This record gives sequence, C-alpha cells and structure tokens, in this order.
Amino acid sequence: MSLTFAVASRALTLQSRSHRSCSRRAVQAVSDDDGDRVAVTFRGREIAAEVGATLRTALIRGGVSPHNGNSKIICCRGLGTCGTCAVEITRGAVVPGERSARERARLSLPPHTAANTQRHNLRLACQVRIQAGPLAIAKYDGFWGHGEQPAPVEE
Repeated sequence: MSLTFAVASRALTLQSRSHRSCSRRAVQAVSDDDGDRVAVTFRGREIAAEVGATLRTALIRGGVSPHNGNSKIICCRGLGTCGTCAVEITRGAVVPGERSARERARLSLPPHTAANTQRHNLRLACQVRIQAGPLAIAKYDGFWGHGEQPAPVEE
C-alpha cells in the first residue's frame, strides 16, 4: 500500500513539474558562436535550443508551442501518451533516430494513421532530443497535428 502511494505521489510530482514547462517564455536570440546550441526553425520562427534538450521543452522555452490550438490544454506534459506534439523533422538530427516503442504505439492510434504518420515521418516532440542542427520542424493541421496541410503560424 505505501509503495503504491509513493509511486503515485512521485508521478503526480513529476506531472506537476512538467505542467509548469507548458508556459510560454520569451524567444531566445540565436547564437552562432555557442557550440552547445543550435538554431531551430518552427512555425516561421527561429529559436536557439540546447543540444540534448527534448524538442518539446526547447520549443516551449523558445516561446512556441508544439501543440495546435487548445490541444496544449490536454497534452500529457511530455509522457508520450497523447500524441498532440506530433511534428515532422524536415532538417537536422534528433535522437533516437528511429521511433521508440512509445512513439510507434501512440502514433499507431487514431487520429494518427499509418498513412499520415509515414508520409510525414511524424515524431513526438516530447520523445526526441536535439542532436545536431540546424533543425527545421513542420507541424500539420488538426487537433493532434494529424492533418494533411501545414498548420497555420500561431501568434
């Protein structure tokens, strides 16, 4: 009983910390002379991101959301279970290079489909880390980013 409570308590603490990371912050200037940072282009904006950071965290810290519209309200805060942060890496490198078991499982469930997941090579921003840049990221329309058209730029 106490082990179950301890695990549940720890999970709530971690989720609470992750929730705070959804807040927007000011866009950081891109620095070309800092080898630990890379330029990330997303939704028409360029931000500086730390190598090794999860893509989701880097985008949020840069002042842009990997979520479409109100999907940020129900996002799983980086656990890889909701699929709302699905994006396409169009340039640059992330690790792991291939989808993890968690990504494959989530992206195989509706509204994501095998067809759009493969066509756009979707990845979950919360499950990949920035390896090398510059990075270019595309987001598609639809609540979960599962659509066919590029998502509109959000203000």
